[in-house]
Amino acid sequence: PRMHPRHMASVDLKGDTFPVIKVRGSASRMETLALLDTSVAESWVEFSTAGEFNTVFLGLDERTIPYRGIQYIGQAEAYAAVIPQLRIKQFFIEDSPVYVRMAVNSLGPLSRGIQEPRKIGAVLGFDLLRNCEYIRFDMIKGTVDFSATTPYEPNSELLIGTAQIVPVQGVGLAVEGTVDGAPTPVLMDFAGNFSLSLNNATINRTQMISLGEVVYVNTPTVVGRTPDGLPRAGLRMLRQYVVTVCPRIGVVYFERPLP
Repeated sequence: PRMHPRHMASVDLKGDTFPVIKVRGSASRMETLALLDTSVAESWVEFSTAGEFNTVFLGLDERTIPYRGIQYIGQAEAYAAVIPQLRIKQFFIEDSPVYVRMAVNSLGPLSRGIQEPRKIGAVLGFDLLRNCEYIRFDMIKGTVDFSATTPYEPNSELLIGTAQIVPVQGVGLAVEGTVDGAPTPVLMDFAGNFSLSLNNATINRTQMISLGEVVYVNTPTVVGRTPDGLPRAGLRMLRQYVVTVCPRIGVVYFERPLP
């Protein structure tokens, strides 16, 4: 995808809980709700929305390219495509790569069970978001900020700590972390309605988990069933702070929210 230099936007969440925002296409009539899911490697769009946004399927030797990743997408097939333009207010993204889930009016498991505010037509994953200079999640205020090229300057008086982004094949945003002292990449999952998810959890609270320099203690824990097997820091953990993801420099900032 291609970002426009110096483009920035601050958008309100559509709903009280999850990072769901309104996105538009190249024409004003093209409009849908999109879930920001930093934990997945790919971006997605359901079939009818793909048509409304003039999405173009990609091909190799006159054959469409099927999805072969590890994400569970239900029983529907999915194929690689490109959306010519996405608009988040005046923040433009050209030629956005997506997978089209070949089911009308349903993203299946990709919508993460979110029912409010209404049907989600797209998921913006980390493959797309990582091209931003930064994405700033203020879940208490209910806003997300996007910057194409302008760097982020954290407030030193509010900064709690940082975490280094680490590449993990097949998944989205992972940072250096520990679980009860054991080093491990931890996925940051703003779309997950939990505090901490562990695939092999045997207790309902984890004594200590760290995301870089930021430490959480006595954290409520659920059993995860994900193919990647990684610990996931969910929305109930992450929304305690203002979290700014800076993919180009490989850093996540955690700041106290303003009073």
